[in-house]
Amino acid sequence: MGKEAVEVITRPFAECFMDEKALASVLIAPVLITNSGKSGPDMAGRPPGGSADGRQRLLDACWNLLQELPVGVRLTISAVCDRAGCTPPTLYHHFGDLSTLERAASRRAYVAWSEDLETVCASKADPQERLLQRGRAHLEWANEHVDAYHALFSQPRRSQDPDAQSIEAPGFQALLADLGEVHDLPSSDATLLPLAFAFWSGVHGLASLAVTVPFFPKKAQESALEIMAHSFVSHGLVTESSVPMVCLRVAS
Repeated sequence: MGKEAVEVITRPFAECFMDEKALASVLIAPVLITNSGKSGPDMAGRPPGGSADGRQRLLDACWNLLQELPVGVRLTISAVCDRAGCTPPTLYHHFGDLSTLERAASRRAYVAWSEDLETVCASKADPQERLLQRGRAHLEWANEHVDAYHALFSQPRRSQDPDAQSIEAPGFQALLADLGEVHDLPSSDATLLPLAFAFWSGVHGLASLAVTVPFFPKKAQESALEIMAHSFVSHGLVTESSVPMVCLRVAS
């Protein structure tokens, strides 16, 4: 494009500026912003340079907000980005959408919770003692991390969430392994599922009471847990024919 053509194109715009330097700053500034490498996300939604920890900050911010928000209040993109110190395009780049970020943050917290429980249970060599210790550790964690417990286990799960339809989570698999040792069966045996679901439900019920009913005595919690653990050790197995096949998604 020749000089004359450039002058024709820019003349109407230039006439709005009395100062040629002001015009130059307007025309050049976008180029500087785009190429400086120090600005915000680019048009493709990629995070700015030097923000390799953007994903981590988003996960941390999301999980902290999930614990802080009152029941029934939905998380928003703006709230997460404000807490993480980033922009929505950074969130889209790393996770695609807010729901995916929520699942990732919750999944990370769940895995950490499971690892905490396994660390406590590892000291028990006997599977019956380990089963009781697993319940104790669950109750203690709930009492010590009330907001985190609510965020992990008291929030409704969406039907399209793949994690909501799976029993392959590490905590549940460890429980199946303990019950398998008690009854001399592999953890993949379908007859263990009803016992595992019953134990899981019972411990969750005790933990939910513990964090919502302040006057629920600790001794009563412990006694109820011992009764549950003993019953799941001594209870006979349910026949495989009575186990719904829809539940049989167990990792081998």
